[in-house]
Amino acid sequence: MEAKFYLAHVVSGIGYTIAGQEALNLAAERTQRTAHQLRHELLESGALAGLDHEFIVREGNIWEQLELLIRQKQVEHGPL
Repeated sequence: MEAKFYLAHVVSGIGYTIAGQEALNLAAERTQRTAHQLRHELLESGALAGLDHEFIVREGNIWEQLELLIRQKQVEHGPL
């Protein structure tokens, strides 16, 4: 079985309820840029060399989005 590394970040709207949708959109965009930069740095350093990987940024309820992602990607794990 081959392993795949997922880095997932969910931007929760809870903290942005008062600030509005625009603030949530800006936070999600900033998170996308940060994830892209991190991926680039890890590739440059060789930390991801030969490792199948995917960086994912989503918006919404953290646990709902992570559960959905686990199902969509068919992520399996061993004992915790």
